Amino acid sequence: MAVFKENEKGAVSGIKAKIVLQYASKEQADKILKSVKVDNYDFVKCKRDKNMIKCEVKSNNISSMLHTIDDFLACVILAEEVYHSI
Repeated sequence: MAVFKENEKGAVSGIKAKIVLQYASKEQADKILKSVKVDNYDFVKCKRDKNMIKCEVKSNNISSMLHTIDDFLACVILAEEVYHSI
């Protein structure tokens, strides 16, 4: 996680995190990405690179960042469970 500079009031102006998920195949990565992309809005930006999903999350405060990552990973876990059950 990278922390941006503080503003004149001492508050952090932004936080950025990168998440990389690796799968057994490009097909699996593509299906997982399509499943979670609907919920991402502008909070999480993801793209597939071969058999990996590379994501970037930006926020203005740590609590919002943690909440976004928690929600995103919960969606990923559900998508993986569905993928493996089909």
